[in-house]
Amino acid sequence: MTNISNRIYLNVSLVIVFTPALVGLYAVNHHYSGLSQAMFTLSAVCLGLSTTIFTLLKAFKHGIPVLLFILRSLNQIFSPMALYLSQSTLLGPVLSIMIRVFFFVGFIILLMSDQCMRGIVGRCVGKHSTKRNLTIINAMHTDFSFSDHTLPHTERLETKEHTDLHTKTMTNKEQSISATDMPKIPHYSLSLAYTLSVASKLVYEDIEVIKYELEKYGFDVQCTFRPIAYQNICAFIIEKENDIILVFRGTNPLNIQNYLTNINIGMGAVEAPWGPMGKVHKGYWSAMGDPLPCNHNTQLNDLSLKTRVQIELTNTSVYQTVLTTCIATAKVFRFFIYNLFYHVKEPIDSTWLGPEVDIRSHSMYSQAEHYIMELVQSTGINDENGVTKESRDVHGCHESQKEKRLFITGHSLGGALATS
Repeated sequence: MTNISNRIYLNVSLVIVFTPALVGLYAVNHHYSGLSQAMFTLSAVCLGLSTTIFTLLKAFKHGIPVLLFILRSLNQIFSPMALYLSQSTLLGPVLSIMIRVFFFVGFIILLMSDQCMRGIVGRCVGKHSTKRNLTIINAMHTDFSFSDHTLPHTERLETKEHTDLHTKTMTNKEQSISATDMPKIPHYSLSLAYTLSVASKLVYEDIEVIKYELEKYGFDVQCTFRPIAYQNICAFIIEKENDIILVFRGTNPLNIQNYLTNINIGMGAVEAPWGPMGKVHKGYWSAMGDPLPCNHNTQLNDLSLKTRVQIELTNTSVYQTVLTTCIATAKVFRFFIYNLFYHVKEPIDSTWLGPEVDIRSHSMYSQAEHYIMELVQSTGINDENGVTKESRDVHGCHESQKEKRLFITGHSLGGALATS
């Protein structure tokens, strides 16, 4: 049966190969040079494809048994070792710790490589106006202008009214071009889409660069800018004249944890106080973090107890001095060992907000929700010094009672988080 199949394949291949070749010979005899070259080229391509397909099929047919034999042999060799390590109380944990340490070291090396590559890129394309090095993502295009001279200029993010007014004032020729070029989305704003795309690009940079570029475009950086982060996910929130923008950072090419988030394609259940809400991409949901429970203050207190250690030393007597010192030393040692292994087990990139900021305890969801609701509902927004927006109006912050809009954007991983 195999020989018959091979003969059929060979005959069909020869017919396909020689048909354009014969046409090419006919074209040569009648001096059609262009047609003859095309036919001979087609014949050569068909010959190459048929030979390649036949070779791959034979390699697959005879290679699968060999591959299965190798896998079975490896399974017989490593299965007893894996079983022994899983039951061992010493070697198994030690091997697991070694693997996690190697992963952590690789994680740190890649993050350090990011800073080194920024320095190299900075020598090639120059530094930003803030004297900061740009990321490798934006090195090829260092322009962060939120407006395009080819688009209609607007003083604020374009609304439905602006779009309708611009459509009415366009000529018939411009309307026909716009109808074919712009996506068929209700109330689609090209200038707004451009602004959000630039914001998605800007979020990869350092906070100083982001604030500088946002201020140039007229965003209320002093009063409303808020960078947020949770583990290895970064974002910022900004407002401009009642338009609130939440921008998520996409995949960092040198952050392994971002790739693990992307490939964690299992389905995770989402629960709400009123019941289940279905299932979503487990990696993205874990990256966002579950919302904090209703008892918000209790949760924050519990988290603060886990991230801080209180030590009391007493020198009222020799006994108390020795006792409290030993207790304090034990607490410090336990705190050091536990948190060292905790950070090695779940490494995070704290370079964006700084190592002093806790980016493990409060989920991205809860941070974004809390600050967005604060911007939407409150007329006065308190900063880190407790100064309200009413008192800051003297310094240039203007209140408005108009209805506010929320835009969420980002690309790559950021786009996935924006839609989750």
